[in-house]
Amino acid sequence: KKGDWVDVNPTLLHSGWKMGEIRCLDQKSGQVQVVYDAQGKTNLYWAHLDNVEEIAEYPSQTQQQLHWQQEAKPAQQQPIQVLIGGFCGLGG
Repeated sequence: KKGDWVDVNPTLLHSGWKMGEIRCLDQKSGQVQVVYDAQGKTNLYWAHLDNVEEIAEYPSQTQQQLHWQQEAKPAQQQPIQVLIGGFCGLGG
């Protein structure tokens, strides 16, 4: 649901698991729009809830990455900035 945290792997934009927040839900398609941070910028990505390659329960994927990062060096988390306004829809 809107506001829930998820792990997202935006394969078409910034491949690799990141934590994100559900911004919108399209009831007809089963897709959610997730806001996440990558390369110092706030990004949006649509993912289908059935696509296990792109979306997972938080922190099932990012927790593993955090563990690996902590072994190599201390991890620095960037806060996710929620976009205000804008369009949240699939059109049509």
